[in-house]
Amino acid sequence: MHIDADNKRFQDFIAETEKKLDMEITVEKCPSNADNRQAKISTILASGDQNIDLISVNDEMISEFKHKGYLEPLEKNVMTEEVRDSFPQEYLESICEENGHIYSVPFQMDIMMFWVNQELLKQAGLDEIKDTGDFDILQKSLKNSDQYAYGDAWENTHVYNSLAQFVNFWGGDYFDWTDSKTQDAARYMKSMLDEKITSPAQFVDQYEQMEEKFIRGKYGCVFMYTGALGTFLDADVYGKNKIHMAPLPMFHEKKSTNIATWQYVLNNASENKDAAFRLKCIFNFQLARVNSSLIEITSAHIYCH
Repeated sequence: MHIDADNKRFQDFIAETEKKLDMEITVEKCPSNADNRQAKISTILASGDQNIDLISVNDEMISEFKHKGYLEPLEKNVMTEEVRDSFPQEYLESICEENGHIYSVPFQMDIMMFWVNQELLKQAGLDEIKDTGDFDILQKSLKNSDQYAYGDAWENTHVYNSLAQFVNFWGGDYFDWTDSKTQDAARYMKSMLDEKITSPAQFVDQYEQMEEKFIRGKYGCVFMYTGALGTFLDADVYGKNKIHMAPLPMFHEKKSTNIATWQYVLNNASENKDAAFRLKCIFNFQLARVNSSLIEITSAHIYCH
């Protein structure tokens, strides 16, 4: 079960893996909606469903599931010492490991980047967004009432990404809401609503809705993970004069960004563990590079950079 099951580049990658291993691989799509995805995967694992073998999960899911006995330890067959040494050690220890066992293999690192619509910036007489003042310039140049300088996804399962991003810009601490800098960051986000630099409709938007509005020219800029690149390419809106990644702005004290990963886990109830272990070639250096190039994401394997 994989988040990219319907992605043509990922399908090409699976086809190549099938040839290499002389194995038939059936891939089921994970739900796109974050709540539905979490609920479905939790149900599969908790019920002891034997039909699903490998599953792609994010940081939040592995942090929950590794405590519950749902997952097969991987240190003997996949995450050997040699393979383990290829990944950032502190990350493995804090996210992937529990009680001396390794329960997941990171395969994709998503970096929160700053994306701009260069056509709208040009309309405003801007080459780039450097600071919060440029938001005001951009907003004043927009011609339609449903266009905003900045777009986001503030639905309750997504808003933490934005809060963390702005708190880091302000030099605060996301885990300390008594910190004055953390509070200032939240106040600035509210002021963007008050001054109509961003839309109140985004309180119900997840990334899928935000990306769709960005593609349609409703937003001048957004923060979004690098995994969105494929979406923009498929929509034929990616390019230096269209939508593209841009340098992080200096909103307050510093430039910083979020990093997240997607990971493979093996269902402990799987009846196909031996076959699943053969797929460990997915995690090695060469195929990690192929995976990264085929679906245009950043591999979590540190030797791929």
